[in-house]
Amino acid sequence: MKSGRASPVSYSFGVCLSLFLATGCSPPSQPPSNHSAVPKPPDQEAWGWNTVVTRNGRKRAEVTAGHFRKFDRTLTALLDSGVTVSFYDGSGLNRVSVLTARQAEIHEDSGDMVVTGGVAVVATNGTRLETDTLRWNRETDMIKGNGRMTLRRPDGEETGEGFEASSDLKWWKMRQVSTRLGGVDSLR
Repeated sequence: MKSGRASPVSYSFGVCLSLFLATGCSPPSQPPSNHSAVPKPPDQEAWGWNTVVTRNGRKRAEVTAGHFRKFDRTLTALLDSGVTVSFYDGSGLNRVSVLTARQAEIHEDSGDMVVTGGVAVVATNGTRLETDTLRWNRETDMIKGNGRMTLRRPDGEETGEGFEASSDLKWWKMRQVSTRLGGVDSLR
């Protein structure tokens, strides 16, 4: 004897088939999420951050930033909201220059720091270096950059591309000088 009603199994199968066909044929309401595109949160984060870099027990530099984020998996730290680096002489007692920039990235494996955005280094003797990006090598205590830079001293000014300098700006060289203001002997 046949009944006019569908069996519970065939009804359930029909509902599932209808839902499968309806959802399989319609466009998705939002794009599929890509979990790799979501930025990973930092392992450490701080505001009003500072640290002291030492060499042989003597203060070499003091670094401050408005915001600090450390990422263990990439061995990097990102600094932003204003970065200041005060460099000290070999005794660790006398500040020899101050670097300012908008942001920085510290590479923990090498200790190098790359600073970007309105970079300026001002030495206690009045020498001022301006550029957009530079790298400080903690081991050699040298600052280097490939971009355009201006070096201002009380007795003259030079503009060019690419430079290397000591953090106290007492020693420096520029690869491609395009402008020199002041006497030729005044810039040596």
